[in-house]
Amino acid sequence: MVSKTLGSSRRFQAIDEIAPSADSSFYQLIFVLIVSHADDFGRLEGDAFTIKHRVFPVSRRPEKDFASALSALHEVGLIVWYQVQQKQIIEVVNFCDHQQGLHKRTKSVFSDPPKKKRRSTTIEEPQAEGGLTSRARLTVESYKEQYYIERNKPYLQHRIQEEKDFDAATQLCMAYQDEDVTRIIAQYLRLPNDHPKIKFLKGGQRTIPALLTQAAEIAETLEIQGAVA
Repeated sequence: MVSKTLGSSRRFQAIDEIAPSADSSFYQLIFVLIVSHADDFGRLEGDAFTIKHRVFPVSRRPEKDFASALSALHEVGLIVWYQVQQKQIIEVVNFCDHQQGLHKRTKSVFSDPPKKKRRSTTIEEPQAEGGLTSRARLTVESYKEQYYIERNKPYLQHRIQEEKDFDAATQLCMAYQDEDVTRIIAQYLRLPNDHPKIKFLKGGQRTIPALLTQAAEIAETLEIQGAVA
C-alpha cells in the first residue's frame, strides 16, 4: 500500500532536484509501482530488466531509463539498491511503517541489505589536501552511479578495492578538471565489451584503476587537456 503522505515526502520531492525534468515524473512513478509489487518486507528483484518487465511492461522506455530511475531512487533514499551473490535486490526504505497486517509475515525470500561499514576516522588528512580528497571521494561516488546507469548493475567494491579506487580517483582529479573527469568516465563506461581496451580486464570489471591506465588516451580522443603520469 502506498502511503497517503508520499506526496509531501521530502525524499519523493528530491527526485525533481536530481533528475532531468523530462524524467522526474517517470522516476516517481517507478517508485510507486515498486511499492505496489514489493513483498511484505518491501523487497523485490532489482535488476533493470526485471523491474521494467514486472512493474511497467507496457512502457516504451529502454532498460537504461529504468536503471537511471533506480539509481535516482537509491540516491534520494527512497530505496536501497544492493547486490547479494550476484543478484540485485531493492528494498523500499521504511516500508513497514506504512503497511498493515504485516504481523502475519514470516521471512523474505530476498537477503537483507549489507550493513553499511563505518568509515575510519583514525587517519587525519592534511588541511591543504581537503579539496582534493573531497573531489576524489565525489569522483568515486559519481563513478558508481554512472556505472549503474551505463552497465545496468551495481559497481562491486571490497575494502581493498575501495582504497585502490580512491587512490586512482585522486590521480584523475590531480590531472583533470571535474567536468573532464566526468566526460572521461562516461566514455570509458560506454566502450563495448569487445573493445581491445576492455577485453584484457580481469573478469570484465571496469574499475577506476583500470580507467586510470586508459584515461590519457580517452582524454586525447575527447580533446581534453591533461596528462596522467
